[in-house]
Amino acid sequence: MRFLGNILWVVLGGLMAALMWLIVGVIWCITGIGIPIGLQCFKFASLSLWPFGLQYFKFAKLGLMPLGARVVNI
Repeated sequence: MRFLGNILWVVLGGLMAALMWLIVGVIWCITGIGIPIGLQCFKFASLSLWPFGLQYFKFAKLGLMPLGARVVNI
């Protein structure tokens, strides 16, 4: 069901949303001070492209990074 939901999402507008987030991320990354915001825009792009079945978890709980989050497909 997740696969079908993701395919429908991409066809019905998820691809356009992901492309827009990518463009905004590149624009933010052009400036030196906007790089952190641009990196978050890239995370939003991956979320808006394939949203069903993704979960957030904190790296701090795993002991890999002091702060931060990542999207993983489970």
